[in-house]
Amino acid sequence: MADRRSRGQALVEFALILPVTLLLLLGLIETGRAFVFGVSVQNGAREAARLAANARVNPALKDSLFLQRLVDSSAPAMAGCTLPSPITSTPVTFTCGGGSWTLTLAVTPNGSATSVSSFSALTAAQQAQMNGGQVEVKAVGSVSLLAGLNTGSSLLSLYHISVQGDAIMAVL
Repeated sequence: MADRRSRGQALVEFALILPVTLLLLLGLIETGRAFVFGVSVQNGAREAARLAANARVNPALKDSLFLQRLVDSSAPAMAGCTLPSPITSTPVTFTCGGGSWTLTLAVTPNGSATSVSSFSALTAAQQAQMNGGQVEVKAVGSVSLLAGLNTGSSLLSLYHISVQGDAIMAVL
């Protein structure tokens, strides 16, 4: 009789501890995925800024190409995403990969205190001053790492995690 009570007690204790343990485990997994998304978006911003730093040397490079490099280099955060077209200036906002993203590009000519939102918005005088200027590429996203999971309870709702990547480089 005591053996049956002991097994019943163990089953009740297991039922009480299991949800807490699963919640902690899922939280740890999602925190790790958030860090992976953050690192991938930072890498994408760095790759896009590196390409944009060569825009003065190669005028065929356009804003849409820089932002596409950002999206392509930001896997798994922006895996399978496509930019809306046409892109005439930034910020560009779109939804994909279980979240919404805002991509911005800021170009500052050498010796200027103000920046413009795209290379195509530069005047001829500003383009002449781009040697030594800087370009900043930024991606800000709000992603739900467990996209599609709906608990049905307002107390157990899943929050979006903000992810940001930012890179500044000198224009050659």
